[in-house]
Amino acid sequence: MDVAKGPVGEEVHTLYDALPSRHIRLLSILPDGPNGEVCCQLLPRSLDTQPRYTALSYAWGAPSSHRKIILNGESYTVYENLWRFLNQARKLGSRFGGWLWIDALCINQSDNKDKEQQIVLMPDIYQSADLVMIWLGPNYGESDRAMRVLKKPTSYWQAKNNILGVWGKPAGMAIRGICSRRYWGRLWIFQEIMLGQNVEVMCGAMIIPLDSLKGFLLLVHEQQPSSRVAAKTEYQLIRHSPAWEIIKQMKDQHDRTLWGLMMGTSSLACVQKLDYIYALLGIATKGKDDIVPDYKASIPVLLNTILKNQHELQAPKSLEEVADQCRKLERTLGIDEDSMYVLEGHDEFMQTFIDAEWDEFTLCLGRTRISFWWGVYYGHHVVQSLLCSYGVIPFETLGQAAKRGNAVLLKLLLDVNGHDVDRKDDSGYAPLHYAAENGHDHVVEMLLKLRGINVNLREGSTGMTSFQLAVLKGHEKVAARILATSKFELKERDCESLLLIATSHSDAAGLVKLLLDTGKMDINACTDSGETALHSAARNNDLATVELLLGTSQIEVSEPNEIGDTPLHLATENRNVAIAKLLLDHGADFRITPGVVLRDTVTPGGGYGRSITFSPDIPGYETKGSILQLALQDGTGEKGRFLLDAGVDIDALAPDAITAKRVDRIIPPVGPFYPGTRLPWME
Repeated sequence: MDVAKGPVGEEVHTLYDALPSRHIRLLSILPDGPNGEVCCQLLPRSLDTQPRYTALSYAWGAPSSHRKIILNGESYTVYENLWRFLNQARKLGSRFGGWLWIDALCINQSDNKDKEQQIVLMPDIYQSADLVMIWLGPNYGESDRAMRVLKKPTSYWQAKNNILGVWGKPAGMAIRGICSRRYWGRLWIFQEIMLGQNVEVMCGAMIIPLDSLKGFLLLVHEQQPSSRVAAKTEYQLIRHSPAWEIIKQMKDQHDRTLWGLMMGTSSLACVQKLDYIYALLGIATKGKDDIVPDYKASIPVLLNTILKNQHELQAPKSLEEVADQCRKLERTLGIDEDSMYVLEGHDEFMQTFIDAEWDEFTLCLGRTRISFWWGVYYGHHVVQSLLCSYGVIPFETLGQAAKRGNAVLLKLLLDVNGHDVDRKDDSGYAPLHYAAENGHDHVVEMLLKLRGINVNLREGSTGMTSFQLAVLKGHEKVAARILATSKFELKERDCESLLLIATSHSDAAGLVKLLLDTGKMDINACTDSGETALHSAARNNDLATVELLLGTSQIEVSEPNEIGDTPLHLATENRNVAIAKLLLDHGADFRITPGVVLRDTVTPGGGYGRSITFSPDIPGYETKGSILQLALQDGTGEKGRFLLDAGVDIDALAPDAITAKRVDRIIPPVGPFYPGTRLPWME
């Protein structure tokens, strides 16, 4: 069970269990407590069961003013304004006898995870409510008079004289007070009102339809008053009141992009900066891709995502327009100027370019920090295009775009700046080399479609082709794509080491098969140390690759390297039974003596020891060790048991006529292994 704090104070409560998917909490007002307390109960409900409830839309109020209620039997602290609603609602009896949804109580406000999950559901919560009730607060300042006047139908106010009769009268002053209440300055209410199917306004004990207030305010703006009326203070205040700004936005919002909503509601307030975005997600129909409520999210990342989404809907015509849009977003959230240009979490590579080429990549537009790498980092393709049109992007950027896998930027640079796609940078790399080496298959695919590209071009330092670089880094998909290109030529000199390079990777079977299928690989090619592809596969415990190599007819199964190790020795060292069995099944000779010399030594204390010398040339007086002997070197018998599991005959003779059963009497003492000791597996 979650432990949560109340919305104010330091109390700790255990009211909020984690909710299943698409579940909400609903609140009911219970009979008064023994001392007249407001008593309520919270219960979970599934939205999919279509519960009936009233959703409250209200302003939280001043944090310094709060009251106590009883919630699920516990004392709970709420803000004064919410207490006033609950107190008024319990007095109205049957009007609020059903279920209520109130964000401060139905969401665990101390748990960001719960808030994030419930915010996602808020469009459904307000759309599905039987009624959305706006709470303006208690009765004061002639508010009852205003509510009685506003309750008149819109048809009444359409008669011009009726509206004119309000100005300069107590009714006009009272309506001005209603339209200026703190409630209308809260951002979250915009979504709540917009989504509600049936919305009413409550002030004190008086309730009117929102449409009555809306109709009155719209007519005030549509009718042309006389100069005498226009001079009235209450007329001007109502025309520019927070309530009118909300109604105006409701009227104007037909194509609701997140950007447009943020700009239209920038005068409204909320407590947390991220809520300037999240409070509008429920009513935004466009421009909100890749944005979900997350109270740990980075503000620069979120704002750049909003800007990018808006540019996809409506591209800016100039960089000046982009800079102005950034300033507007920063002002809306109340963050420092230029905060959007921060590249949060960028890597060392990008920082190097930013520091070295800031002047070249930055267009000086007053104080803006629009830069090419800012556009690259946040995916502002329109900004990149605008900057490219100025012709300030150096050639090196082409290779770096390929290195980072940015196909869109790469194509943009090629199209706008007309760079030679095969031109090498100072490192000797062309874009195709970077893309292949870093495994960016989508970039390789795009480059190979370009007319005139040289797929056989070699990079400047080692002379490798893009195909060799892909094999070197183990990028099977990229290697296959290049190999399938009709203009690619696999030179014989390049085939000498490719198989060895491929098998140096773990799980290399796919890449090895790709190479073997060319029919040009030397299956027994070896390194300077005598290592073959089969050695590498056995050393890496790569069973699938060993199977592929053993499936070729020319493979040398028992070829030793320069220190005498065969693939079977390596499988024995790794105790890989599956690979050892495969090698033995294909004729691997376990009797072959490696270049491991077991030499008797005398320790300073006069005891016996053993040293192991590696040499391809073993003098006759030295005892040679076969695989059977090597299996006993650890003195535990585990490798001996391994060889039995692999199917080795322990009675078979090594070249010096020594069987495994006699090794313990010939090799000098090592650890717990003394002459005459019988290992369990030998019995």
